[in-house]
Amino acid sequence: MQHDGNPRFATEMSLRDGCTVLVVRGDIDLESAPEFMAAVESAVNGTSRLALDFRAVGFMDSTGLAVLVAAHKRLGRAREAVVLIDPTPTIRRLLHITGIDALVDVRYPDAPGAQDGRARA
Repeated sequence: MQHDGNPRFATEMSLRDGCTVLVVRGDIDLESAPEFMAAVESAVNGTSRLALDFRAVGFMDSTGLAVLVAAHKRLGRAREAVVLIDPTPTIRRLLHITGIDALVDVRYPDAPGAQDGRARA
């Protein structure tokens, strides 16, 4: 499924090994937040784990953070239920400053010392 109402924002959903993967591209802000929320809500239906590929997300504001927290709550508040894959340094800093990185599993597959593509910063 792809959402592309905003030409600067898009998502693509797939299933891998029993986990829903949502690839997100573009900025997550007040304009794109409704699309992001709809994509995340669709992705969490019928799953216990959601992986969000954030490699192509350059900016995220509080509206995006709210969507992440809502997904975390909806999936039972387990840290491993929501996984953010390879967020940019800007997003990493935002996650750390706001404490969201304590709620969700943040993974950096290309980090030095990564084992099986799953390293944490």
